[in-house]
Amino acid sequence: MDPRRILIIQLRRVGDVLLTTPAITNLKKQFPQAKIDFLVEPPGRCVLDGNPDLDEILCYDRSRPIWWLRNIRRRRYDWVVDFLGNPRTMWITLASGAPLKAGFDFTGRGWVYHMKIPRPDRPCHIVQQKLDLLRRLGVNCEDAGLKIHLADKDRSFAEAFLRGQDLGERDAVIAIIPTHRRQTRRWTAQGFAEVADHFQRTYGFKALLFWGPGEESQMQAVAGAMQTKPLIIPLASLTEMAALLERCRAAVTNCNGPMHLAEAVGTPTLTIYGPTEPEVWNPGGPHHRAIQAAGVDCLGCNLNECPTQHECMRHLPAQRVWRELESMLDLPAAAGAGATQGA
Repeated sequence: MDPRRILIIQLRRVGDVLLTTPAITNLKKQFPQAKIDFLVEPPGRCVLDGNPDLDEILCYDRSRPIWWLRNIRRRRYDWVVDFLGNPRTMWITLASGAPLKAGFDFTGRGWVYHMKIPRPDRPCHIVQQKLDLLRRLGVNCEDAGLKIHLADKDRSFAEAFLRGQDLGERDAVIAIIPTHRRQTRRWTAQGFAEVADHFQRTYGFKALLFWGPGEESQMQAVAGAMQTKPLIIPLASLTEMAALLERCRAAVTNCNGPMHLAEAVGTPTLTIYGPTEPEVWNPGGPHHRAIQAAGVDCLGCNLNECPTQHECMRHLPAQRVWRELESMLDLPAAAGAGATQGA
């Protein structure tokens, strides 16, 4: 019997929530009459608001865990699909009493799920991992892009900011997104600065620096290292940030949440990878390229603290990055233009 009530669980983070939207699309296509709800922590809600395939977005409050266990139980879901699989979501899934509980087979937690799959033993994009879990449930999954709804007010915010900088629709803008909550996932501020300088000097692009709460120092490090003047976005909501990214020709970025926002609004991305694996996180294809340092043995270590000298990020020269972006945008390489120091 087809499920009538489905709960999807992906409490955090914003990028991971966005990466779950193809699963929402495929579930709704398979079960158009089903009520599909999504359990998420408050920061991730804004990237789900307006999603036409969801009936209800449930904002989880960590301060009321017992209330939430009872609330989920009362809703009598037929299916609960837990894409996060941490101890908290394991107990929520168990408490649901759903006839079918699905998740990943993490050590010590897989016993909760009726249907489970192991994490792949080789690199596999995270969206495909989620869709593989649905396929195990008999869902006919097709590739689907990330989905985010931008309201008129989001695009009005972006247009007002750009007009205030004397930028029109024909002005070329590239996004520079140098932030990450973990230092090991960040390329150097000097590297981002050199790429931004190169595109402003050589092609007349405007470099737009992105940042979020708690990330101002990371953004200022790039701005302070630049020899040309960047534009800096104001403090913005995630959907306002997405609307600004929608106006950019491309984004040069670390592997972070805003990279997935750029993908969701159709902006090409060039993402710099060190400890994380491009095969797992990068969308791929001609419009979403990955770049890594050459000759570094520890790439893809997935460590949160580097035990050596952060070679995976320090040994990637800015010139390699801007050459790759020139290729992406089909721009003529300007021989000898800009700085050529290693980043």
